[in-house]
Amino acid sequence: MGKLTSRCTAVIPSFRALLSLLLILGAPLRSVFAQQSQKDFAPLEKAALDELRETNTPGAAVAVVSGDRIVYVKGLGVSNVETGTPVAPEMLFRTGSVGKMFTAALLTSLAEEGKIKLDEPIGKYVRGLSPKLSQVTSHQLLSGTAGLIDGEPLYGPQDESALAKTVRSWNDDIFFLEPGKLYSYSNLGFIIAGLVAEEIGSKSYADLMSERIFAPLGMKSTTFLPTMAMTRPLSQGHDSDSNSKPVVHRPFVESTASWPAGFTYSNVYDLARFAIAFINGGKIDGRQVLSPAVIAPLRIDLCGCCSRHLTVSSQVRYDAKQALDDRELRSVMHFVLFRAEQHCKAALRSATRHIDISPVLK
Repeated sequence: MGKLTSRCTAVIPSFRALLSLLLILGAPLRSVFAQQSQKDFAPLEKAALDELRETNTPGAAVAVVSGDRIVYVKGLGVSNVETGTPVAPEMLFRTGSVGKMFTAALLTSLAEEGKIKLDEPIGKYVRGLSPKLSQVTSHQLLSGTAGLIDGEPLYGPQDESALAKTVRSWNDDIFFLEPGKLYSYSNLGFIIAGLVAEEIGSKSYADLMSERIFAPLGMKSTTFLPTMAMTRPLSQGHDSDSNSKPVVHRPFVESTASWPAGFTYSNVYDLARFAIAFINGGKIDGRQVLSPAVIAPLRIDLCGCCSRHLTVSSQVRYDAKQALDDRELRSVMHFVLFRAEQHCKAALRSATRHIDISPVLK
């Protein structure tokens, strides 16, 4: 089995102190700033700055959305403690487990086209897997019920064939429980799901993501390639704890095999476009770019009053459980959409800090 690293160090060292992305939906910048000038987001900004200070996080990119518009967007703090470069909304960040939503959307898009049944054993679609792994379903992989241990390769080959080679090297030791028994967070599940998509789509995972998700949604800056990310404004990952100053993490974590579990580079504007499609049933810019059947398995209404302002939290049906409540994992990028209904309150980071933004959005 390929060398794996436990969850507490799997993603975060490279992303430590990147940002907390709070609310996003895309809109032209003129519209964004026009909205900002009419609203008072001082309480939200203060709460975000308090969170950065309390978690010892250098910087954050914050955006607030209402309907299909950004009504507030701002960079807070710095993206690199050595250079002091301020965070800007267009800046790329390693998005951490937010990327699991993209992997889930990719597989559900293939299922919607009839190319895979999510409740069938993945061995029907992928050859060369261990006996027990071949009997796991895509639904179990995406829902965290496959009984897999957690971990992921942090460093490894840089060619895209590494995904298939890595997964096929794993044996039944990656299981700690029989599939279907309970929920347990596992990066391995999404890595395996990425290979399933590759086999069904007959293309590399990155190419499938670009063709099926990023390009249709107009996510022009989003990439898996470090060599592409470094050509744009790019934040640096940091290591820190509550008692020490953040320091830039070196060397940079990179493992092609782990891309489906959370190695995407993106910014608030690209993620906003995903959010627009997400809360509007796959529509963006007046066009249906993703089928509603692709979106439906990814969403859950946490407020109990579903509408266009859907709340998406750190745990949805097929997504990344982003460990927002884990102090050790506090600096990974957070992807949270707020709903605007009067009695729904938006979580800034976890259940410990809430801001009611509905009066501002009226």
